[in-house]
Amino acid sequence: MQKRRLGRTDLLVSQVGFGGTWISELAVDQAIAVVRYAFELGINYFDTAKLDGDSEEKIGVALEDVRD
Repeated sequence: MQKRRLGRTDLLVSQVGFGGTWISELAVDQAIAVVRYAFELGINYFDTAKLDGDSEEKIGVALEDVRD
């Protein structure tokens, strides 16, 4: 997965991002599996917002052990 520098930071993010809007439609175990699969493919840019239902919580749980 190709990465690019995020703005003026030293963070390298994947050119392909993961939009979390639809994650709220999935059961917790399904959402975790999808998010983890995306992470394993090299995606490290996840976009979600309060208006996206419970997607923030599901993405947070899925990435809990790999966040820093």
